[in-house]
Amino acid sequence: MMKYRLTSKGKNIKGIIMELKTVEEIVKAIESLTDSLDNTTDLDHAWLSITKAVGYLSSKDSMYKYKRGKHD
Repeated sequence: MMKYRLTSKGKNIKGIIMELKTVEEIVKAIESLTDSLDNTTDLDHAWLSITKAVGYLSSKDSMYKYKRGKHD
């Protein structure tokens, strides 16, 4: 189980640490976070943080597909 703390300028956006277990929970958390943000600073920070995490996921996915010889 991974813990995520989404912050802006050193302040926790939601005021809690969210424990996420499934992809569906992560998607819902991102949607909820997006709905709660109302300024460009926080939106920018969230976008950059989430994009970085998705880039890591994409890289790992590509590595596993390459190792298996699958290029779906």
